[in-house]
Amino acid sequence: DENTEDLIPEYTIRGTGDIFCYNLTEKMFSKICRGSMVFVLREDFNNTGRTLIYTYLNELILIDPEELVYIGYD
Repeated sequence: DENTEDLIPEYTIRGTGDIFCYNLTEKMFSKICRGSMVFVLREDFNNTGRTLIYTYLNELILIDPEELVYIGYD
């Protein structure tokens, strides 16, 4: 279906509380709330295997892939 080709599935960050991840937007580590909805832009982004995600706060974040939970097209 042409309408679903451009959709990006949602993920959430596993667990509760906070996690510190590298923020490419600010070039420093940032506190991110676990349970936040995010979008995966690129898996295996760097040589450490981190995933590049986009948050609802307009940030580009590097995170370990095992911290992400696939939700789908909610």
